[in-house]
Amino acid sequence: MATSTFSTVMICSWYILISAVLINFNKFIMRPDKFPFAVPLTTFHAIATFTTCSSLYLVAPSYFPSASEPGAKKMSVYFLPVALLFIIGVVCSNQAYFYCSVAFLQFMKEGNVALVFMFSCIAGTQICDRMKSFILLWIVVAACVAVTGKMDFSYFGFFIQTTSQLGETTRIVVQEWLLSGQGSFKFDPLTYQLYLGPPTILVLLVLNYFHWDPAIVAALKVSWPYLMGNASVAVILNITISILIKHAGGLAFVLSGIVKDVMIVSTSTYIAGEMLNRQQLFGFILALSGIGMWGLLKTDPSQPIIRVLHRFLYCQEPAETMNLMEETAAKSKYLEKKGSSRV
Repeated sequence: MATSTFSTVMICSWYILISAVLINFNKFIMRPDKFPFAVPLTTFHAIATFTTCSSLYLVAPSYFPSASEPGAKKMSVYFLPVALLFIIGVVCSNQAYFYCSVAFLQFMKEGNVALVFMFSCIAGTQICDRMKSFILLWIVVAACVAVTGKMDFSYFGFFIQTTSQLGETTRIVVQEWLLSGQGSFKFDPLTYQLYLGPPTILVLLVLNYFHWDPAIVAALKVSWPYLMGNASVAVILNITISILIKHAGGLAFVLSGIVKDVMIVSTSTYIAGEMLNRQQLFGFILALSGIGMWGLLKTDPSQPIIRVLHRFLYCQEPAETMNLMEETAAKSKYLEKKGSSRV
């Protein structure tokens, strides 16, 4: 258990670092004097990821254990909707930078926790109870308190960001379903990226056709070194996300994103020459403590502080953490055993 928890923490930490680098890199490269084209930028990321995975598959196919299994092709029909959701999330998120400040966008993203939890409950990978709802509300409120800054508001930017979040959170839940084996087949992270590449690139090429700007070619000639570096970071991030969701689940991925979001806003404030105020420090510490509580609830619910919180919320203290499918199977097994004992 300790080894598994440590590896999850390390993966989350690596994801936070790489994601923060790419967000700031995207912000830099989307400037008017660099490469301010969201759709082509996303296309470069998708092509780079698919090319990397294809090359690695040719050299070392053993890193793609599920690619050779017959179930992979059968499940490939799910990748077109996943690609559409991915594109909606990424393109709209990049486009929102033109209308809203980083602080406001990160503030909105804190709602992803609630969205992923709700969609996961619908999909059956989570079960909604008072304890989980309380801790997630605790984290969301604390993160919103920590994210302060100049909140430039735009109704159109708000709409774009909302669309991005709905696409992103739905994709996370579907991706967890494909990677965790909740369906009839379980993908490994590299095979998942390999199968995701073609439909993603196809849809992006269609979008590029309708959003083509002749200035893209001129900007490409000037900014290609930045684009190469940016695409390399995106490849690492895409593979890291697949590994994280497979090992820790979609909700853990979003909770890691909260830590990342708070760090981005705090770092940008520091770079601007301003010290963190008391509100930011309080919110940051409170959010981290809530994430720590969630980690204890998932890994060791017998801890005294978890039991105290259960009693405070008048919740039943579970012997172990289960998702909806596991709990239903356990109840069915218990009823069958009880019925047989009566006979």
